[in-house]
Amino acid sequence: MAIFNFVAAFFTSKFFSAMTPSLPSSSEFLLPQSLNDLHHTTLEWESKIELWKRELIFFQKLIKEYGEQLHRREDVRECDHFKMLLDYYAGQLMTSLTKKMNNHEVRLKALMRNRKKQDEANYRKEHAELTRLMNAYENEFQCYKNELYQLVEKVMVRNKLNGYEVPAQHEILITDLNNVPPSS
Repeated sequence: MAIFNFVAAFFTSKFFSAMTPSLPSSSEFLLPQSLNDLHHTTLEWESKIELWKRELIFFQKLIKEYGEQLHRREDVRECDHFKMLLDYYAGQLMTSLTKKMNNHEVRLKALMRNRKKQDEANYRKEHAELTRLMNAYENEFQCYKNELYQLVEKVMVRNKLNGYEVPAQHEILITDLNNVPPSS
């Protein structure tokens, strides 16, 4: 542990900063990513989408379990809103993103066979747009998860305050989630 602390302190020290040359902040000096790097980024996105699909299955179970315990009108409305978003995410959005990633990979294969400057420029432009899209959805999905967790936590706290034992079905939900076969 002491070695780790020393190494961490060294790399964050003024001494190390003075030893290492600083790179220009302008992106015009950076080399563009290789097509192979773009392919790996797309594979990471596909993996992330598969994780989101599994999380959405878990959230459906979570909403079903805790949504039934909501009685205040604003909480019920909030839960209904989560259900509507969940339907959109699990259905239309995940299907659309999966298709976009598959099409993007198909275009890369075609580009690798027939390397034309214009095709590569279009592919890179499309990849940049997908990067923005994935970042936006990742941020949106993170907000959704945080708000959903707050709602579920509210139910759990109320149950605790009312003397109810908080259901120990979390393990069942997680076990069910782990048994979901990956979609193809």
